Amino acid sequence: MYGSFTKNAPDDSKQWLHLLLKNNQRRAILKEKYKAIAIDIESQSMPLFQSSKSVHLQEKITQDSERIEKDNKNQILNQRNDPYVRLEMRIRELEQKYQNQLYRSKTYRENVNQEDRLKDDFNSSRKVMELEDRLLFATEKYNELIDRLDLTEKMLSRETLSPIYSHISDRNPLESSQGTFKNLRKSLKLKRPKTVKSAASLHKPKPSTTSSKILKKGKKKLN
Repeated sequence: MYGSFTKNAPDDSKQWLHLLLKNNQRRAILKEKYKAIAIDIESQSMPLFQSSKSVHLQEKITQDSERIEKDNKNQILNQRNDPYVRLEMRIRELEQKYQNQLYRSKTYRENVNQEDRLKDDFNSSRKVMELEDRLLFATEKYNELIDRLDLTEKMLSRETLSPIYSHISDRNPLESSQGTFKNLRKSLKLKRPKTVKSAASLHKPKPSTTSSKILKKGKKKLN
């Protein structure tokens, strides 16, 4: 980290960095030295709080730690006045801001993509509902046509005509039109859905006993 600043830094900055590195090295050396002494004392099974040597060593460690901490505080104060150190701190701040902005933009893109997916799902479901409505409307129209077709067949059938036309020959135009109508229905292959009942079948009239007697009398008179 400090090697990049020592090349083009002024003499004061170079001197400050040199002292900083030297101080860190001294701190590491002292730490290793005290650690070795502590291990040596522990290996001799001598408690630290009962040994005068250990007490003196602990005081020296405390003094050195306080001195090193004081030196570090002074170094931090000197850093604020050094232009290269300020530049480095500014670069770190900008990098942190960039990372935060990058995270915010990534989160924003994810939210936008999620909203787009929700909109697509909503539009798809709406299209499906529209198609279902159109299919239901077409089914109703188809059933209406089937009902009208059944009603027309019944009107053209000989069973619904008056008995006075029973002596008419097979060349009756009504009968021929009835056959043509049936052939037309076969050619169109119109079939009623099994689950749907026609309106004509629901409202089929029931013959009364009086009308059936009148029909029988009319047939006898004609014969």
